[in-house]
Amino acid sequence: PNSGSMDLLAAYAPSFTHDELNKIAAAIVTICVVIITSLACYARSFDDAASDRFGGKRVSEEDAPEKIAGSVKDFEKDLPADGVFTLESLAPWDGLQRPMCIGVCGKVLDVSSSENFVPGFGYGKLWAGKDATYALAHASLKEEDVAVLDYKLEDFDQQTLDGLVSWYNHFLNKYPVVGTLKEYEGRDFSVITATAAQTEGAVDANRAVASAQEAQENQ
Repeated sequence: PNSGSMDLLAAYAPSFTHDELNKIAAAIVTICVVIITSLACYARSFDDAASDRFGGKRVSEEDAPEKIAGSVKDFEKDLPADGVFTLESLAPWDGLQRPMCIGVCGKVLDVSSSENFVPGFGYGKLWAGKDATYALAHASLKEEDVAVLDYKLEDFDQQTLDGLVSWYNHFLNKYPVVGTLKEYEGRDFSVITATAAQTEGAVDANRAVASAQEAQENQ
């Protein structure tokens, strides 16, 4: 530790010996290094997991396929007549063939206006034209957690439920609902929708980051 940090510690902790102050200062420096390193590793792993790869090279958004122009409103003739999608009929709404849509808690949302959803890249690669409910609940960027239907909300712990409520609120407040998913007919999401109605329409950043960090550690 440098003399400046020692002087600062001495000013606020006059009862400590010089050796003790040295140890405290060294511990503080170590903690800071660990935190900075952990954040850097997390940011890199999150970025890598959300990135596309061609020939082993991570590509930028500029290299991603060109996103189709317009929104779902411009393709209304292609929507299911009854407003009910299946996972199969949702697939073409991938941002390339038709404007990008995703499924969240049984609803289909038009996310074509989002700059965060790019075809073949990051979230667009993972969730475009697919159901993202289970992946969002678990803050997961794993492909195997996309379009997972064999789960029960009652099996989710409170942190997972809270995360899904936050993401449900985020998407429902930001993007238009253009239909529902047939595979979710009869599924009860009232525990999510009722809680979401009582909370703010934005994701709790601290909770989301904590969930994502935990998910990355388990990968």
